[in-house]
Amino acid sequence: MVEYRFVLLVVLVRAVTISSFKYINEPCSLFAKISTDLETKEGDTVELRMVYCTLSHLENESLKFYFDISWAFNATTDINNYNLVYVSVVFWCLSPFELDFINPHNMEKKNIVLALSLRGECKASVQNLAVFAKATDLRLLGLAGTKVTWLAASGSKNVTHGNDSFTNDMKKLSSLLVQDSFPANIPAMFSDLNNVWREMAEVNFKRVPLKGIPEQWKTTMPLLQSLLLVECNLTKPPEFPWSDSTLEYQRGLRRTADSFHTVTSTHVQGNLYVRVLRLDYNNIVDLRSHEFSGLLHVLSLRGNGLRTIGPLCFRKLRGIQRIDLSRNNLVSLPQDLFRGLTSLRQVYLRSNKLKIIEQKLFKDLKNVTIVNLRQNNLDYIPKGLFNSLDSLEILDMGTNNITKIEENPFSKNASLQVLYLDNNRLSSIPSWIFLLPDIRLINLSSNGLKFQDLDKALDSLIVPVEGETKQLRELDLSGNNITTLIDSDGLEMIKRDEKSNPIYQAKYLYLWKSYLIKLSGNPLACDCIMSAVAQEVKKLVQSRPYIRSRFSTWKCHWPQRLKNRMILEIEENQWMVREEKGNTKCPVQCICLERCSDGRMTVDCERRNLTEVPREVPQGLVELNLEANTIQSVPAYPYMVNVTILRLTNNQIKSLTASTVERLENIEILLLDANQLTTLPREIKTLNFTTLALDGNLFKCDCTSKWMKDWLVKERNRIKNIERVLCNSEYVHGKPMYSLPDDQFICPPQLKEKNAGIIAACILGALLALVMIVAVLIYKYNGEVKVFMFTHFNWHPFDRIDDSDPNRIYDAFLSFSGNDADWVVNKLQRRLETHDPPYKLCIHHRDFEPGVPIDENILKSLDQSKRMLVVLSSSYATSDWCLMEFRAAHRKVIEDRMKYLILILLEDVDTNQLDKEIQNYLRSNTYLTVKSKWFWQNLFYAMPFPTREITSERNQEHFAAIEEELEMACNTGDTAELV
Repeated sequence: MVEYRFVLLVVLVRAVTISSFKYINEPCSLFAKISTDLETKEGDTVELRMVYCTLSHLENESLKFYFDISWAFNATTDINNYNLVYVSVVFWCLSPFELDFINPHNMEKKNIVLALSLRGECKASVQNLAVFAKATDLRLLGLAGTKVTWLAASGSKNVTHGNDSFTNDMKKLSSLLVQDSFPANIPAMFSDLNNVWREMAEVNFKRVPLKGIPEQWKTTMPLLQSLLLVECNLTKPPEFPWSDSTLEYQRGLRRTADSFHTVTSTHVQGNLYVRVLRLDYNNIVDLRSHEFSGLLHVLSLRGNGLRTIGPLCFRKLRGIQRIDLSRNNLVSLPQDLFRGLTSLRQVYLRSNKLKIIEQKLFKDLKNVTIVNLRQNNLDYIPKGLFNSLDSLEILDMGTNNITKIEENPFSKNASLQVLYLDNNRLSSIPSWIFLLPDIRLINLSSNGLKFQDLDKALDSLIVPVEGETKQLRELDLSGNNITTLIDSDGLEMIKRDEKSNPIYQAKYLYLWKSYLIKLSGNPLACDCIMSAVAQEVKKLVQSRPYIRSRFSTWKCHWPQRLKNRMILEIEENQWMVREEKGNTKCPVQCICLERCSDGRMTVDCERRNLTEVPREVPQGLVELNLEANTIQSVPAYPYMVNVTILRLTNNQIKSLTASTVERLENIEILLLDANQLTTLPREIKTLNFTTLALDGNLFKCDCTSKWMKDWLVKERNRIKNIERVLCNSEYVHGKPMYSLPDDQFICPPQLKEKNAGIIAACILGALLALVMIVAVLIYKYNGEVKVFMFTHFNWHPFDRIDDSDPNRIYDAFLSFSGNDADWVVNKLQRRLETHDPPYKLCIHHRDFEPGVPIDENILKSLDQSKRMLVVLSSSYATSDWCLMEFRAAHRKVIEDRMKYLILILLEDVDTNQLDKEIQNYLRSNTYLTVKSKWFWQNLFYAMPFPTREITSERNQEHFAAIEEELEMACNTGDTAELV
């Protein structure tokens, strides 16, 4: 039913077996009110109430059901209190039932407009229907099912005779609905020429096989406004309408203002019926010679298999507002098909086989607001096709074969608001779509478009002064081939000052601010360029938090680890360089990518079915992801020194060696959760990690692992899920290790020792052997032992020199060549003067007395220093001043018979080219070599105890001065000035 739109709710109601001649209304239920599209002339909305009766029994014979009309309506004060209410009464007979309606005279108010529907195996007589019509205002009669039976009225031979009083009582019927039935089931009274149904406005047949409509209807229903014949096997349209007279709603009713947005969407005066001819899903395939005529508002021929249509088919229609030719087999349309139809507002041509649209097809349709061409075979849009459609608001050309629309097919006055071009084969984005002034939605999804197409389309975009549109628009780019949202040039423009290039630079920001851009199903690459886009978007969101949801479809497709993540959720260290550098050391099964923020390599081997750790990875700092494999051990490969993040979650690792842990010098995050570890090496205490995961293992908790509990407690803030690091031992199971009391870390009782004497003897023998070995080692490695004792215990046995002379104010005098100043200043001098406590050194350029000859300064400094450090190199051996310093120090060693001179060999020197005095010293004395791994320990051992502290402030000022002098000397190339 077109206008009333009664909602027949399908509900589960208790089925009841009813005895004959028993008054009963138990199978019926009353349901809540529903709003209709009608209102009274006072503006009050008419409500719909529903009475639903489901009838069933197990008997073979037909039973009679008595429906008490007064009970249905008077018992509900809710209905009685309405001025006017629609009531829909539905009888669904699951078994044969004869319906009898009783007690109509007890009705207190005549405010009920009734819709009566019979379904299933219901039996009724027109005489019984008239009872309802007397009690109420019966306006709609609905019949559903092939087994509805009409009984002859008692005492009457012809139930359809026009003089029967009960037929006259039903003359106010305005709607007849028949569904899933046969023409024979339709009461003959509607075709009887003795009956004239002057208020009949609508006839709706669905799945009723017809060859045509009865000719008598033109007489019996002279003012019929709508004829709906859906799925009725018609092969040609009926002659309708047969009158141009309009008909008003009864009882002063009219459509509500909101009803315009219903399925008809027509502009018809609210108190008049909409005139409709609907012939959907029949077998009408040829309309070459047929001409529709008369006053119609809606004509629908959907789903008929229609192949041809003549140019004059609609020429004689008046007032037509909607034509629907969807779901047919039309290949082309005559260019004059819609000629003269100036009242037409909606044209539906979807789901046909149209290959081309004639340029003049829509020429006269100045009032059309909707054109639907979806799901055809169009590949070309003629120039100016929609030029005359100044009122067009919605255009749907989705799911065609359109490859390009070169020129704007709209006029300058176009008011288009919604444009669908999805599921086509567009090779570019038409630039004119961004110039449409009233556009609200642009759907370009599933076209295979790339970012370059969007970028080119924006070239002609004129950015408003305010930088965005007043109303948010929607641009649907889902399902395309867009990998990024800005190119490198555009990115540079955005980073510059806004005034630098306002036209080119601002178009991206304008697009993001003004459009809700949908990007679902695009292969967005979360690379370095997209990271810059994300930063710009985050700035927008920070200033306008309410727009965050606009970017919910901006999700990564690459790399795999970030797939389906919103770009606003990606952290700075997760953006990767798109171009893979083809590193030969990348494991074959893994993916190696460089991170944008710091250039670190990430090696992703997650879920690669690996059974062992890769032997090689790219050079430099590395993040290694080995999660979800079957690895059982972690070798101490050299590259482990460079690993900053090591993910080993969900493997089969049973143990972790001390050598591997020692290699992890730069580790920041170590994930060992969900493995088979039972112990950890103590060396793990030396790692300087930020996050460590150990949960999902079952650790042994006994006297040997008590240290681990103490360590866990100390590091609890850096250990992930510490409460899930559980014990699994003989005495404790499933308890958190960090909170386990100390007295529960127990080892099994030791076995009684049977051979105590043998064990004691073995211990004493081992101790004696150990003492002898230590004595031999001390004798052989006398010097090394002394250095070890001094380094670790600050003990200088047997050979300490008396340095108590108060005149020796310096701990050491540095003798070196100016060419070696860089190493001396930045390494040797810095290490000694920042020692705790610091050494006081005598340096040429800092401590020599100005105005005194250099030779006197040298001799004076030697007397005031407890040691002299000679940095021997090839440059030193060729410097006269350096040799002078050495000879003076050498004579002092000979005279004082003390270890005053400390000679440091900076590089490999040809001894044959050295001064003979230096050669003799090298042959008879021990010297230090910088390349030795014990160099600094040996140097500190040979140095005297520092005499006093030097403040850190002075050291800083001093080194700043040294670096300045060194830089000046290096810039001039005259390093001799430092000597």
